[in-house]
Amino acid sequence: MSAAQFQQKYQAIQQLESRLQNFKKEQEETALVLKQIEDIKKSKEDQEDFDQRKCYRSVGGSLVETTAGEVIPHLNQKLEKLSTLVGELQSDYDDLSEEIRQEALEFQKKNQG
Repeated sequence: MSAAQFQQKYQAIQQLESRLQNFKKEQEETALVLKQIEDIKKSKEDQEDFDQRKCYRSVGGSLVETTAGEVIPHLNQKLEKLSTLVGELQSDYDDLSEEIRQEALEFQKKNQG
């Protein structure tokens, strides 16, 4: 592997790591919001009325008025998609890390022998 190829792979792994961290943070924030909403819902006596409460969510940088009953399924779906994406990115990151590690070991063996 040439120095340029190594540099490309190193940059790719840095980009993957950055994306992975961003999506993990978004996943944690989404899970936290969902937990907070569900905790509030559990504390209310009339849960059916809770589903009709006004709720705001960000769509494309704008706040959109909706109901809690509509936003909970949306958050669950978003959390599921984020979990899948984080898993895929983690797998790609692990594969690329292992590839770089193996190539570094091969390079080391060639230069020692």
